[in-house]
Amino acid sequence: MGVPLRTRLALWYALISMLTVLIVGGISSALALQAMENQFETRLQEQADVISEAFNDPSKAFGQPNVHSEAGIQVQDATGKVVSSSGALTLLSSPVQNEHLVLQQKPFRLVKRNWVRFDQVIGSIWVALPEEPLISGRKTVVLTVTVGALISALLTFSVGLFLGRLNLIPLERAARHANSLTPDQQVLIPYQGHKDEVFQLVSAINGLLERTWSQQAFEKQFVGQVAHELGAPLTSLRGYAERLQEQRPSPDLQKIIGVARDLQFTAHDLIQYARGRTEMELVLHFVPARELRVKLERLVEGVHYTGIWNSTYLMADIDRLAQALRNLFTNAKRVVGTTGHIECELVMQGNETVFYTRDNGPGIAPEHLPHLFEPFYSGSGSYGLGLSVARKVAEQHGGQLTVRNRPEGGAEFKLSIPLPEEDTSDLEEELEEETPASGP
Repeated sequence: MGVPLRTRLALWYALISMLTVLIVGGISSALALQAMENQFETRLQEQADVISEAFNDPSKAFGQPNVHSEAGIQVQDATGKVVSSSGALTLLSSPVQNEHLVLQQKPFRLVKRNWVRFDQVIGSIWVALPEEPLISGRKTVVLTVTVGALISALLTFSVGLFLGRLNLIPLERAARHANSLTPDQQVLIPYQGHKDEVFQLVSAINGLLERTWSQQAFEKQFVGQVAHELGAPLTSLRGYAERLQEQRPSPDLQKIIGVARDLQFTAHDLIQYARGRTEMELVLHFVPARELRVKLERLVEGVHYTGIWNSTYLMADIDRLAQALRNLFTNAKRVVGTTGHIECELVMQGNETVFYTRDNGPGIAPEHLPHLFEPFYSGSGSYGLGLSVARKVAEQHGGQLTVRNRPEGGAEFKLSIPLPEEDTSDLEEELEEETPASGP
């Protein structure tokens, strides 16, 4: 499951809130930092003016002015030689040469004034103030904006998550109800909430469900009518063929009888589908697998049989099982054509008897695999119940039908049914004795 809608909405709200705080706070911080910079620069210039005025006053030519405790002064003559120093600049033995200086890991900003005597410049006066308060103020402003943005994002996310959860409760209830429905249920999705966009969505889905049910009812009615109309002619055709077979036995007549019987099963499945009944009535018999093979050979030509057909027994409805495998064979023949290869291998795996139906066709497109066993769905372009009926036959026998694409190419259907509960070892030995050594 992905990230819930309420969480995504809350994240978006938090992101927008944080960006808003950062943008507004950034602009405000820039203005505040500029004001702090201007204030510091003004203070430095004023301090320099006071000190230079004191030094340039003839009455105080050799006196030291009253300097601010954090300020530093260095007086240089015209040659650049240090005449005197005070404050923080006493730590500097060399002449000052630029406006930025670091003393004892503390940054200072300096400003220069002329040292004047009798209207003549006789040197320079450097005044320094520490930048540490300015830097500390900058850090405080940036930290305040950052923390404010994070707190705003956290609060917005929490409030958004709560409000999203509160407003999406009706939608979650509708989703849970929809997930609990089965394909056989025709129940609309209830919605108890405001008549907002979510209400419109649920109403649209309910409208779609009603139209789908109406279409399905029409399709089932149509399928039922067609199957009913086919039932009587098929019964007559099979009866005529069986009577002719009794009078004049013929392999072709036997094939006609087998096909007619198989079509009767299909028509019966269609009628059951139209009436909404998906359960099949099975008549289980304890039969050798080779009888199933003989029946399949009469129904579908061109299939290669491998495995233990001649040495195992089945507990199955042989007609239904033949119908399921015939559906798999005809589906494979539709894909590979008359020149393709179709193989049906019978093996035992654990407590199951497994029929593998393989072909050398192009395989099944990945997007078709999840829907291949749905009624009236086919990736090959035809629509019917063949694969759906085959899976239902396997499930009614207590087994299953799955499909995969083989690495070497082609599709592989795996139909499995449980092994007989009775001990068949003696019967299987008799089958092996009766089977010619050259048989497959």
